[in-house]
Amino acid sequence: MEVNKDNEKKYNAYREKHISEGGKAPGAYAITQLIKDSILNKDYIYYEGGGPYNEDRETMFLKKFDVVVTLTWGNDPDFGVVIDEDLDYCDLYSSNEKGELLKKCY
Repeated sequence: MEVNKDNEKKYNAYREKHISEGGKAPGAYAITQLIKDSILNKDYIYYEGGGPYNEDRETMFLKKFDVVVTLTWGNDPDFGVVIDEDLDYCDLYSSNEKGELLKKCY
């Protein structure tokens, strides 16, 4: 899987910052900050699920550390960060208010 190098650098910097400040959930903090940055910059990707490919099923359009938004049944935005894929699904991570990582497969 290709990697979004800019977001990977930001993710690692946020993790290190959180650890250096005595934080207990560096992964959740880094993901939350990536999502926050992406919302402010409006550079997230609308994702309908079905893996990391374009319609031709040959071209990758999602990269690791990309921030994506999906819509819930109520049309509410649900943001996540692409961490892994298995050709059919992408694993999107986000965090809750307790600092716990949440994994969703789309």
